[in-house]
Amino acid sequence: MLGVERSQVWIGSQDSSIYIINTLSMSCNKQLTEHCSDVTDLILEDRVSKFRQVYSCSLDGRVICWDVITLEIKADFQLSNCHKLTAIKLHNYMLWCCVGDALLEVKKNGQLSRKVVLEDPKGTYDPFSCFLVFSEKNQLVTASADKGEVCFWDMNNLSIPCQKIQLQDCTSISCIMSVKKQVTPQ
Repeated sequence: MLGVERSQVWIGSQDSSIYIINTLSMSCNKQLTEHCSDVTDLILEDRVSKFRQVYSCSLDGRVICWDVITLEIKADFQLSNCHKLTAIKLHNYMLWCCVGDALLEVKKNGQLSRKVVLEDPKGTYDPFSCFLVFSEKNQLVTASADKGEVCFWDMNNLSIPCQKIQLQDCTSISCIMSVKKQVTPQ
């Protein structure tokens, strides 16, 4: 769910649609149906107010960029070999995509720039449940659905091993948010 305009809320659904709710009339008069699987995330790119864009992603790896005013598609691409795109974020004009066992930094045309994986001691990859781009400190913050562990990555050099913090009495993290320049896992 995403607040886009003062009177608009965009809602992604499992029926592969995006519903646009007018909060003044409390009605849904617009529906975007270009996705082919569950719409898993929406983000707003707020450049100049005249050119506002929303990026939506779906579970099958498709990313669509929408013009907020005209509702026209400005960009549309499919992440290669992706069957579980659960979240996207914008940072420094790049899209960060959570695809289960990896985070992908891609250009706005879908071209892969960097990939982040969390390898466990057994040589397998832990799945990411959520992530946050913490711009104030230029950090990437990740969490795993299988652990109560938060990882902090240096965005300038992702090859440096992450710093891990194990949360006491926590076995799984489902979301991370930034509150007052602090990271809050839940």
